[in-house]
Amino acid sequence: MIKRTVDNYLAQWVSKKKRKPLIIRGARQVGKTYSVDRLGESFEHYIKIDFEELPSYKKLFQKDLDVKKITTQICALHGIPFSPETTLLFFDEIQECPEAILALRYYYEKFPEICVIAAGSLLELNFTNLSFPVGRIEFYWMYPITFMEFLQAKNAGPLTSSIPDLSSTEPVPDLIHEKLLEDLKEYYIIGGMPEAVQTFLDESSFTSVAEVHRSILFSYIEDITKHYPRTDKDLVSRVLYSCAGNVGRQIKYAGLVKGERSDTIKAILEKLYKILLVHPVYAANGEHPFKVSCNQKLFKLIFLDIGLMQTACGVSFEESILEADLMAAYEGALAEQFAGQELTAGQTFAQPEIFYWTRQEQGGAAEIDFLMEHNPVVPVEVKSGKAGRLRSMHQALIQFKDAPFGVVLSTRNVEVLQEQRLKFLPLYSSLR
Repeated sequence: MIKRTVDNYLAQWVSKKKRKPLIIRGARQVGKTYSVDRLGESFEHYIKIDFEELPSYKKLFQKDLDVKKITTQICALHGIPFSPETTLLFFDEIQECPEAILALRYYYEKFPEICVIAAGSLLELNFTNLSFPVGRIEFYWMYPITFMEFLQAKNAGPLTSSIPDLSSTEPVPDLIHEKLLEDLKEYYIIGGMPEAVQTFLDESSFTSVAEVHRSILFSYIEDITKHYPRTDKDLVSRVLYSCAGNVGRQIKYAGLVKGERSDTIKAILEKLYKILLVHPVYAANGEHPFKVSCNQKLFKLIFLDIGLMQTACGVSFEESILEADLMAAYEGALAEQFAGQELTAGQTFAQPEIFYWTRQEQGGAAEIDFLMEHNPVVPVEVKSGKAGRLRSMHQALIQFKDAPFGVVLSTRNVEVLQEQRLKFLPLYSSLR
């Protein structure tokens, strides 16, 4: 049983006095249904309706949206007494029943006593075509298992208390630092997809984990071609695997798959965005809000999960285990993927957005891997090396005069160079 951060959030949501129906969003197979099932165990009555598995339930929503009547009928069909205060109602694969999405509004307005949660594996693909009762529902974004959750799953939870954050100034004890780096190397290979993590916990086999990764990647390709039947499955696969191989690099559509039209590649990439398998990282100049001021023509990519990325890139677990420098693995792309994945996982209440900084000037180009949209901005560089080699970071700190410091993530322990406004943090540090 893997404990997730979302478990605490769900418990808080249940206890709210003015609770809205909740839609859990996220990529397929990140553990949405599992987490709701876990919550259901704490209720006297738990009703789960999977509209894909039980399409007949759609009929309940087609005549009218009297949610009390609908819920009474659902309870009767499940042989459960009508007891709103002790019941959790879960609509899974809700994208298959748009009327049920509209009904969420009336659960909030006319029947707030009952806890209602919705989710769907293809919800993101359908999101722009569905009508949501804005202001009457709550969203929560789920992601793969984070490094901290991974440590908890391995019964190494006590180590998490030693993980530094942006405010840290004291180094981690050397033995703990080395242990966390060892665990991080393992996380590089396994990643955070719940099935992959559970498989490793059960079998201690990296080979079995890679098989899980391949199965998940295949299912994502099937999702896209099922939803968009005119889409070339082979081309989707090639774009997907090319995205994994180009993490951390500035992207040009034509460069992802040679010989294919840019507009075709762009269309497939946008589908990968929708299912949250790939996240764009747009270039931002530091002006708030980044979403408005960023340049969407300049972008890099972050994959959904570092384990999936490694498998998609064909990196064997033997290579990763034998690699002595975590920062050098796969030419540094794995370290940047990990940092981007952790930054994304910190965004649970809004569409995930991450940005980087670049200055394109003749003879003086510079780039910083990530910009954290704090006030003031905090530049983050994922790089090994000494302070004197961080030319781009020094250039960024000239522009961001109000930044208290620039963060350098590496395998080094915590170290603060006050005079240079630099803070070195271990790659496994929390940036939330």
